[in-house]
Amino acid sequence: IPLLAGSIAGLLGSLVRVPTDMVKKRLQVGTHNSAASAARSVLAGGLRGIAPAWRAAVLYDVPYNAVQFMVLEALRTVAGVSAGSGSRTGSVAENIAIGGLTGAVTSLLTEPLDVVKTRLMTQSGVKVAKGVAGGAAGKARSVHYKGWADALQTIVREEGMAALW
Repeated sequence: IPLLAGSIAGLLGSLVRVPTDMVKKRLQVGTHNSAASAARSVLAGGLRGIAPAWRAAVLYDVPYNAVQFMVLEALRTVAGVSAGSGSRTGSVAENIAIGGLTGAVTSLLTEPLDVVKTRLMTQSGVKVAKGVAGGAAGKARSVHYKGWADALQTIVREEGMAALW
């Protein structure tokens, strides 16, 4: 049940999160100087412009939420802690430790998916420095990934595995 619940939560959440995340990420990488400009750019791309980012987000959100729910439940079981009423809910320290470990394990396992998602969301006119994560630094160049698999392969090939974390 935690795997299914987490997967559904990730899928439904992405419907709202993706367009707003695209606006935020485009502002962060400097392709637009205002939220309005970034939003117009996202809207101008229509579904065709949002679709690659949405697919990438789903490929991140669904596994992230599924892993998070599974790790959380596993750690609660190991600690003998339950979220239900009438059960041992654990001390504040136990719940902080469980939450922290859940976040750390989930992030470690899913960070490569987040990197790919971010690259796909921000690829509109973005210049990426070649060899950022390792290897010889080169000149910045424009990147346009064809999709999730192409982004993953290109990042690993041109920047090395470390660029995924």
